[in-house]
Amino acid sequence: MNERLARRYALALIESYKDNEQRMRALSDMKALLDYLNETPQAWEILTHPLVKKRDKQALLQALAKTFDAHMQTFLRLVFDRDRLNLIHDIGHMYERLLNERTGHRSVDIYAARPLAPDVKETIRKAVETYVGRAVELNEKIDPNLLGGFVLTIDDLRFDGSIRGTFERLRSVLVK
Repeated sequence: MNERLARRYALALIESYKDNEQRMRALSDMKALLDYLNETPQAWEILTHPLVKKRDKQALLQALAKTFDAHMQTFLRLVFDRDRLNLIHDIGHMYERLLNERTGHRSVDIYAARPLAPDVKETIRKAVETYVGRAVELNEKIDPNLLGGFVLTIDDLRFDGSIRGTFERLRSVLVK
């Protein structure tokens, strides 16, 4: 149910823009909003807590979206007014996936313990492009829980090249 609703809202947002350049700016705004909500759990708590007054939630959402274009602000108000804000993460991810399908782009997340050297990142990007058969955008994310190596996620696929993942695979082979 949530995926279907998220898809509907994401498609509506995509269709509200005239061209892909505007859609890409909207994607950037959506990512900025989601990143902020992930990094600031208090903001997410305020927006979703049932005891917080609706006008306070609305004021916070307006403050977060004040630099976004008019379409995005209207879209966020619509999502808020329809009590679907709890789906905003799903909507954002679905928006990115649908937009990437339309434009032929592929977005790949790479998690590492520390920032990757530019030449390493470029080598990984080229290898992933060869694997998926199209241009990709690498989204580097720092995960301090990783000891070393990296983890790649391409849509629903996960490639674990981390030290921890290697040890877990080794342990499963040895324990048999």
